[in-house]
Amino acid sequence: MRPEGIAVRVVAEIVKQYALAAGLDPTEFSGHSLRAGFVTSAAESGAAVLKIQEVSRHRSMDVLAGYVARILRELTRRDRQPARPARPNRHLGK
Repeated sequence: MRPEGIAVRVVAEIVKQYALAAGLDPTEFSGHSLRAGFVTSAAESGAAVLKIQEVSRHRSMDVLAGYVARILRELTRRDRQPARPARPNRHLGK
């Protein structure tokens, strides 16, 4: 038997309320946003996939691995983009 927790609908409403209070569009957020945000932050920080699975309670390693792989591809793509050249500062007479 699983312990009772907060209802999914209630979590979604709380997330939407805080999104609105932050000036964001609440229709863009849900309870799943918290889980996805955690997985993204953990993967970006280099956390072990098994630890991410334990904390996020993903039942399927395949689903979680797909999320993590997508995040890592995005990070790699960002790292490979050339740095923008510095623009001259006109106020310094250059």
